[in-house]
Amino acid sequence: MAQSSKKIGFRRSNSWIHTWSGLPFIWLLYFVFLTGTLSFFRAELDYWLQPELHVTSDITEEQALRHALNYLEYNASNASQWRIDLPDARYPVIELRWFDQGERVSKFGGQYRQLSSNGSNIAARETRFADFLYRVHFDLYGIPRELARWIVGIATLAMLIALITGIIVHKKIFAEFFTFRPNKGQRSWMDLHNASSVLMIPFHLMITLSGLFLLMYLFIPWGIESAFDGDRRAYMASAGGRSGLMEHQSLDQNKRETPLLETIAALHTDMTHRWPSGISRVQIENPTGAANIELRERSGGTLFNQGRGEQLKYEASTGQTTLIRSQKPSVARATYNVMAGLHKLNFAAPFQRWVYFIAGLIGTLMIASGAVLWVVKRQRKPGSDLHRGINTVRHLNLGALIGLPLAIAAGFWANRLLPMDFFDRQLWEIRVFFIVWGLCFIHSFLRSRYQAWQEQCLLTAALYAMLPLYNLTLGNSGLPVSLMNGDWILVSVDSLLILFAILFFLIARVLTRLSGTSAVKRNISKPLGNPV
Repeated sequence: MAQSSKKIGFRRSNSWIHTWSGLPFIWLLYFVFLTGTLSFFRAELDYWLQPELHVTSDITEEQALRHALNYLEYNASNASQWRIDLPDARYPVIELRWFDQGERVSKFGGQYRQLSSNGSNIAARETRFADFLYRVHFDLYGIPRELARWIVGIATLAMLIALITGIIVHKKIFAEFFTFRPNKGQRSWMDLHNASSVLMIPFHLMITLSGLFLLMYLFIPWGIESAFDGDRRAYMASAGGRSGLMEHQSLDQNKRETPLLETIAALHTDMTHRWPSGISRVQIENPTGAANIELRERSGGTLFNQGRGEQLKYEASTGQTTLIRSQKPSVARATYNVMAGLHKLNFAAPFQRWVYFIAGLIGTLMIASGAVLWVVKRQRKPGSDLHRGINTVRHLNLGALIGLPLAIAAGFWANRLLPMDFFDRQLWEIRVFFIVWGLCFIHSFLRSRYQAWQEQCLLTAALYAMLPLYNLTLGNSGLPVSLMNGDWILVSVDSLLILFAILFFLIARVLTRLSGTSAVKRNISKPLGNPV
């Protein structure tokens, strides 16, 4: 026994750890990576999912604020609070929320409206699909939130172990990035897995480690339990929330005698000069009396405070104006904030989002190729049958790797086709997603291996390709109109849908070519190390 253990070298031991740390969670990691990657454009996707909003045109922040205030003054004059979210490049729509007297103030409560660029109300369809894709990548769905985060956290830890051991295993890791041997069976899948791993290895490590940082309070709760008797809310309150403590600076005490709307407009003008990035939210408490007005900077902080900008508060009763900004965080808090900011990417420019998006897709490819490679490596002899368990994994690979993007496409179609007044419309977008995904797993067992992969790939390609075509019937949502209007959000989403359609069509074409050659029928593991 001692002799056999000596024969197992350090690199070979890490190879075993690399395989078996990632494999038990590989489909979950694929799910998390793909949905998390789409979440980098969560706001843009939410805008695309509401075609009724696409009638808006560019307006200045000052014009948007004026439209919002006029609408609220006419329609919610007796409210206890007004909340205005001004449009930006990612979501170019004016959002209003107000609360009636005695109504509980909350993040999503009250009355909600969306305004066009001319100040008129837009009756947009209800959708939660973009938010679902974001939340499901760390909260999963249908199970208690804390349990879901434990599951995702353990899978993330396994991912980190797999990444580190993967680096150790490949002693010529950078040379392998430039190596791809097509039509070489298992070697081709190994080269694809290596290249997608090495190309973005700094990103893979960063996004995995920062994801663990976000779950730090769940994984390492003992400090809070000791100092605050396990009361996490008390700890967060003492720490000033996730971004840290705030400091207050009194600017002046000049009571303005102007009407409310003029006071808000004047404050907005004053702060526009201080905040070049603009103002994201205007909130007015007690608009019918001595109002308290709050303005929030769109961004302007640094990663050390998660990009949190300044706030301005004005009390009409006293004329007191106060500027609120983040305090300089401690080293520990700054470290957490940097890692959280790098993962969430809340205040990044479009270029940085595209870099993250491409890196995320490459990471998704890395995981998918690893799942296929595991099956291919276990089919040693050409044409040999797989063990029943491995054969089951092969079927499940199809349901997971192709079924997930197919189900996402089905969710998009549910968004487009369900009537606007359909009961529980938002929930049915999600239900359609899970129903279609479940059918993909069933289909993978009912059809022969080539047929199942070909049919799901072709269906996925068709669903993505037809979405931009269907958008042509929705007026301002079509790709030609979006190009003419310079609506680059819609152009980008439709272009990506077309690229995804081409990708899955090419996969289906390769599988069709393989299934139609007698050589592949005789030697099913060659020339591509057949994934199906």
